[in-house]
Amino acid sequence: MAMRKAKENVEKHYAVVGVLEELNMTLTVLDHYVPRFFKGALHTYWSECQTTSFYRREGYIATKLFPPLPPQIK
Repeated sequence: MAMRKAKENVEKHYAVVGVLEELNMTLTVLDHYVPRFFKGALHTYWSECQTTSFYRREGYIATKLFPPLPPQIK
């Protein structure tokens, strides 16, 4: 009963549903279905992954990628 209701809600309220395990497929579908917002999303995602991977491989610490938050935000 609950699974049927969940499926109905997904079909009624969402145009695209993806899972992390199939991120390439999800981003490709979004690129085709809503190109205004997702054009090139897959390329951007993998470019960012390579950049982050480079920083980890070269021994940079996270604060070089993400500067510390100011005290008033913490």
